[in-house]
Amino acid sequence: MIIDSKNVNVGDRISFKTINAYDTNLYTGNVIGFGDYQVAKGYYDVVTMYFEIAKTASSLIPAEESIYMLVRLPNSDTIAIAVNWVEPTTLSLITVTEHQRITIYNVPADEIPTVLQLLRDNNYPCAHESNS
Repeated sequence: MIIDSKNVNVGDRISFKTINAYDTNLYTGNVIGFGDYQVAKGYYDVVTMYFEIAKTASSLIPAEESIYMLVRLPNSDTIAIAVNWVEPTTLSLITVTEHQRITIYNVPADEIPTVLQLLRDNNYPCAHESNS
């Protein structure tokens, strides 16, 4: 569900892309806080990110004047992203359902760890339940 950045709260699980035309990443994580420049630079190299975004963005609020979201990524890294650096049409609230059962057929037992790792690498927490 696409949301306005003003509606993001601590604890929300979100996904977004930046306004940097060269950054094709889709970031997904949990919002752990908000802060000003002084707080953000303690979590992430916001100056470097600012200059990367400035290469393709026509007008930016100075990094020192921005408000930042602190987002914990699935790999446990935390990034600080200025709210105005988020591409608004990509900011989504991810609703989390506690458990879903997925059945994968015709996978040899020795390939199960690979399948699980592919899911985890794409931000899908998972576990293996043997049916034997």
